[in-house]
Amino acid sequence: MDGPSTIENGGILLDTFGQQTLPIYTQICFGFPLTDAQSYSSVIDNLASASRKLYAEFPWLAGRVVNEGATESSSGLFKIKPRPRGEEARLIVKDRRYDASFPSMGTLREDRFPINALDEDLLAPRRTLMEAGCSAEVFLVQATMIPGGLFLTFLGHHQAMDGIGQDQVIRLFAKACRGEDFTEEERVVGNLDAGNNIPLLEGFAELPSSILDHQIISKQKSLLQSQPQKPPDCSWATFSFNKTSLAALKTTATQGLPAGQFISTDDALSAFIWNSVTSVRLPRLSAGKSSTFARAVDVRHILAISPMHPGFVQNMTYNTLAFQELVEMPLGVLASQLRSRVDHETSTLARDTCALATFLSNTSDKCCVSFATSIKGGEDVFFSSWAKMRCYEYEFGSRLGTAEVVRRTKSNNLTEGLMYLMPRAPDGGIGLVVCLSDVDLAALRGEEEFARFAEYIG
Repeated sequence: MDGPSTIENGGILLDTFGQQTLPIYTQICFGFPLTDAQSYSSVIDNLASASRKLYAEFPWLAGRVVNEGATESSSGLFKIKPRPRGEEARLIVKDRRYDASFPSMGTLREDRFPINALDEDLLAPRRTLMEAGCSAEVFLVQATMIPGGLFLTFLGHHQAMDGIGQDQVIRLFAKACRGEDFTEEERVVGNLDAGNNIPLLEGFAELPSSILDHQIISKQKSLLQSQPQKPPDCSWATFSFNKTSLAALKTTATQGLPAGQFISTDDALSAFIWNSVTSVRLPRLSAGKSSTFARAVDVRHILAISPMHPGFVQNMTYNTLAFQELVEMPLGVLASQLRSRVDHETSTLARDTCALATFLSNTSDKCCVSFATSIKGGEDVFFSSWAKMRCYEYEFGSRLGTAEVVRRTKSNNLTEGLMYLMPRAPDGGIGLVVCLSDVDLAALRGEEEFARFAEYIG
């Protein structure tokens, strides 16, 4: 993302990856206990003041994503334009303390904050999937007061920022809530001059076209996708992996590997989830079919981009295995395969990311690019991990403090096979949010090995 210190009338041209058509918001929701009536008023005043400071210091966050010059053969250019004169970005406040249909903080805590109790229509100012006619603000914040607590929901336009970028913006917002000044580095990195962050390849034409197979929509794929198919009944659900379960999974995976071979807890957990979901799908699908694990990856470190960069610097890795091979593969071997696709010494992720950026920069109609073009919801997994986000560390002022819980709101858009790992909690646990067919979800809940490590929340 490029966000210079001022937004001229011509707007800010989004970086190469921001030129992909992604009309979605990433929603991250923080829950805080709050009881005293006077505290609500004080907290809202402080949040509003912090919002004004954030938008003043980083004006691109107060803008809107617009498209200019689109034709039948061109997807046009996506820019951030300033809001109309006289219309200021502001904190959105909803008071649901007297809404009998919304549960109290105590009830949510007792139920362990299931995603189905955190509806985006109640806790967020926009839905995840942007609706026609809605203005596409870059960054939105909603404070929702409920009995015994307050939820703070942050929305980031995905073409302007990825999850890691949004995490950085939330960190800055929390700093403003504490009344602290931004450092010179934060101002410089958060307000970069316009320009491509991802290097382009000079020898792109010599690379095999297959490296972008999972991300380019061919005419054949487009024809198949245009044929209407009745989607299965799907639901969202939350599971939880506690610290002990995560350690056990990591130990189990590591024991099957050569000495010194590294895998992360995220690798082991991701492999376990992929294996478990595939196992419950196998009875209704041919064992010869294959499953793809599409994993969102932050590529800042690989491309020597600042970890504080607030924009869209994310790519995907794709692992594909036959169903039967996948369910029979030892956990450590499967985890090491996932690791090999992201490790800078063994993966082609840097090259692939630069190749995608080069393709986008040389293609007038970028609608042919999609991270999910090859994904089949009933067979594959589209996976994003927020486990490394430091959300629980951020203090939002003395009255509000740090969050008791961080979740994703429940989207009204049901996308089969979509899954998220939540930020690691202070007790070491990690939540998992999944969207699966009702048949697969019921089978997963009843799967004995999965239930050994994961607790169903709801």
